[in-house]
Amino acid sequence: MIEHYLEQGDLFALYNEDLKAVCVVAHVDNNTCELKNIAVYPQFHRQEYGKVLIMHISKLYKNKHKTMLVGTDEIPSIFSFYWKCGTW
Repeated sequence: MIEHYLEQGDLFALYNEDLKAVCVVAHVDNNTCELKNIAVYPQFHRQEYGKVLIMHISKLYKNKHKTMLVGTDEIPSIFSFYWKCGTW
């Protein structure tokens, strides 16, 4: 699914010896960007790799955009993940 968004934004990859997680952030307008997708390899779930990546992009885009949109597909576990990241 990440491949679908590559042309729309910036790709970020988190490595710790090998690839752990990736995400794409797209520019929507001068005030808004959107976290299009984040993917963490299943064997690395619940090890904070996703949270670290979210915190990094939040800091990076904080001064560039007023708002960051996040699509969650209304899945409770995804809401919980973003809530635990503490950025939204």
